[in-house]
Amino acid sequence: MNGVRIDPERLLLERCRCGLSQAALARKARLAYLTVSRIERGHAARVQAITAYKLAVALEVDIEALMPAPASPASQTGQRGRGGVVRAGDPPDTHAT
Repeated sequence: MNGVRIDPERLLLERCRCGLSQAALARKARLAYLTVSRIERGHAARVQAITAYKLAVALEVDIEALMPAPASPASQTGQRGRGGVVRAGDPPDTHAT
């Protein structure tokens, strides 16, 4: 499926930064309230480019600000970040040799 991925948490953060409710953002972006709600709840994996554009314009941000952050190299290789340092609260490494 083609489309633009929107990070639900980033959308929520930007919407709150602007002091908008979901309904107010929907009105400002000229989208259906349910569209905004579904994206924020993570029920819309990808949206049409025009939808992403309308949200970005309404929130006065670049589209990239609403997209998921690129994965770090450590997470792509399955290694821990922070140079392999384990800190309190980290889950145990089940793949240790």
